Amino acid sequence: MKTAKRANSANGRNLQNSLKPSEPVNIYKENRKSTVSAKARKQPSLYSLEDTGTSLSLPRKQPSLRRKFRYRNVEGLKPWQVEELHAAEKYTEKIGLPLNRFITITWLLTEHGKLCAEKFQHGMKNMYQWFRYKGVETAWLYVHENPKSPLDDDKPNTHIMLHLPRKINRSQFAAMLEKWFGALDGGIKSEPRTRSGYQGQDTRLQYMTKGADFLTCRRHGGHRSKGGQGTVPFKRSGTSQNIGLKARLEYDKT
Repeated sequence: MKTAKRANSANGRNLQNSLKPSEPVNIYKENRKSTVSAKARKQPSLYSLEDTGTSLSLPRKQPSLRRKFRYRNVEGLKPWQVEELHAAEKYTEKIGLPLNRFITITWLLTEHGKLCAEKFQHGMKNMYQWFRYKGVETAWLYVHENPKSPLDDDKPNTHIMLHLPRKINRSQFAAMLEKWFGALDGGIKSEPRTRSGYQGQDTRLQYMTKGADFLTCRRHGGHRSKGGQGTVPFKRSGTSQNIGLKARLEYDKT
């Protein structure tokens, strides 16, 4: 009897040693941590895939379908875009930032040689930071165009109207424009919105929106350009944030 009990106790000790309970406990804790963190991030856990060498790429956030269809027609300015430009231009008078400068970028006469959204945004960002460094506030709106030449070649250009404060030297600003947008000789032109002593009606904005449909142009006192203004595969027009729709709505609430 004593011999049998000793044998059973010895077998029990051997069985406990072979189980090694510390290992499965650690694995459970690690798996639990990975599962909780994955739920917190709302992402699938990658813990179980590390040992197998399998890689899992998380899906990127898809662009809004509403935004996709908003810009699906790239042949011309839409009526809502023209309305936005006119509303923003009127708002600049209210806040004391009248658009007094007219700029034209001829992209064929730049280092890039074509209309590129990234290059344009980079140049506008540099311009904004320069104004901010000077301690002045500005505002602008822009329109991209891509008409055809008589030889059926693209002639991409961009028109910008902005507020240029009086304290900014005009010659210095023109030189900086060439640097920001990589313009060659004749690639960028900066001029007053209206000539000194001009008494007629200002039609700069109507000229900028000549790429819209006939009725939209006539509604705002302009004329549609014959043949339109070509295809632009991204947003054709826009404004600075301080005169955008959100800023105007907040101003109306006050």
